[in-house]
Amino acid sequence: MLERLRDDLRAAMKRRDEVTVRVLRMVLADVHNREIAAGEELEDAGILEALRKAVKLRQEAAEQFAAGGREERAADERAEIKVLEVYLPRMLSGDELKAAVEEVVGELGATSMADMGNVMGALMERHRGRIDGRAASEAVKGRLSK
Repeated sequence: MLERLRDDLRAAMKRRDEVTVRVLRMVLADVHNREIAAGEELEDAGILEALRKAVKLRQEAAEQFAAGGREERAADERAEIKVLEVYLPRMLSGDELKAAVEEVVGELGATSMADMGNVMGALMERHRGRIDGRAASEAVKGRLSK
């Protein structure tokens, strides 16, 4: 994964793709800092975590810029998210998420909102990295409140 990021950075530099170069440099710097903090090279899971965090930070920034009327800056953040999403596993779609929620609820025998923590824990564990916590929470709430 790390080698792919470095290769893509070199290719973006040759293409003079400023957005991709900027984003990949930030991600590689974050990965390097995480490696220093951990005292060892990161596995792909650690690199994916850094990528997810970068996406989340940019999503929050885009929302804040849009709320503040700075749509140009929000668009810049969204462009950076598109660069990062290439490296992340495909997220579950709406129907796939509903099916996953139904499966976990059925397995756990969840019947009320009191079971939400157990359902969320199992769902997030089973679909690690492929599920948005906020969307999962809404789907679980919707299912358990029936």
